[in-house]
Amino acid sequence: MQKAHELGLEEIDAFQSWTQRFESLQKLVYPHLNQNEQNWTTHLFTKYLHLIKNNPVENKVIHSDIMPEHIIVNPESQQLAGIIDFADTEISDPAYDFTYLRKYGNVFLEEAYRSYRLHRDPHFEERRQFYEDRLVVTNLEHSIKVGDSFWIGKHLQEFKKYLKQNS
Repeated sequence: MQKAHELGLEEIDAFQSWTQRFESLQKLVYPHLNQNEQNWTTHLFTKYLHLIKNNPVENKVIHSDIMPEHIIVNPESQQLAGIIDFADTEISDPAYDFTYLRKYGNVFLEEAYRSYRLHRDPHFEERRQFYEDRLVVTNLEHSIKVGDSFWIGKHLQEFKKYLKQNS
């Protein structure tokens, strides 16, 4: 970890960072949400913040931007060929790198877990699930910040659909 600090990687305090993000969301996003959506978001964030306050995250060097467009798959073998775009590498919660992996199905996520060589603490999956769930809110937040009404509408629809499927 010392080498990562020497290289200038930023270390993220998860509790502080997500507390600030939640406060920002309340100001920026809540005016666009109905009471049920606000309640769901509040519950999501307060449950997560309680979890990491009582079970501090052991930070590791992470990619922090593993998204479908950064995953290279060999089209013949259908196996992982590589990961690209390390511009957002930081020292943070390793569960964050698994945010998008369930989009490929539970079998893929379980295979990724089996291949993961670092220790997964007992709350790893719970944190990963938070990072996945919060996407519907943070995508909307981004659209509001940019001021793109098309994407605001699209992300509001995605939020409503996600709540309907996951409530």
